[in-house]
Amino acid sequence: ITMKGLDEYCAKYYGLRPMMSIVRIYSWLCWMIDGGLAWIYENLVERLAARSSGALRDLNTGVVNSYLLWALGGFAFMALLFLVLV
Repeated sequence: ITMKGLDEYCAKYYGLRPMMSIVRIYSWLCWMIDGGLAWIYENLVERLAARSSGALRDLNTGVVNSYLLWALGGFAFMALLFLVLV
């Protein structure tokens, strides 16, 4: 059954009340999903980024050798990521 067929059936035999109930339930479900996704992006991702940034800041010692190791490690990570994704 299609939404158009359901709409015509409900309008013919019951009026628009059942169709409006279906639309209300669907909109409430979409609103709940949107709220969950918003929480993930506003809280979880933000906290994860702040903690990982703090951890990287603590590892920064100011020594040139550590900068070179970080650059080499970053390059290796990007190369590995490229190989995995391609």
